[in-house]
Amino acid sequence: MLELVLGIVWSCDGGGCAVRLASPERTIRAAYGPRVVDVIRVRPGQLVALDVSVDPPEVSWRWMVGEIVSIGEGRAALRRADVPESQGAGTSVEASVPESVRALSAGDRVFFSSFEDAREVAALATPEGVAAGRVAERWFGRITAAYEVLARET
Repeated sequence: MLELVLGIVWSCDGGGCAVRLASPERTIRAAYGPRVVDVIRVRPGQLVALDVSVDPPEVSWRWMVGEIVSIGEGRAALRRADVPESQGAGTSVEASVPESVRALSAGDRVFFSSFEDAREVAALATPEGVAAGRVAERWFGRITAAYEVLARET
């Protein structure tokens, strides 16, 4: 069973990432989990869920960084803000905005991810925003359930 904690990526290489945990506040090294390695590109500045039930901890999920272009009625248009220009910086995407993070404005940077073919804003892209957006409370159950389904399929 996954034991998840949140952190913000500081740097990455071929074997994993240096991740700054919010609580307790420290930086740790995390390997890419088996569902992430060679599938999902993890970049500095992104929010990640780490499985700390294994040693070394593993990156199990990641949220991208976007800048809000426009926002209204539970939806936001986002521009990718975590990739180089040559790899899609500025690519526009739409995402739902849950009630817990509705106090957002154009220009704000947010963490967002895809789940079951839908994008959702998770939080303002700051450690305080992650706590206020209740990311762990809203996402950890979904991530664990997705991993359980994948385990049954393999």
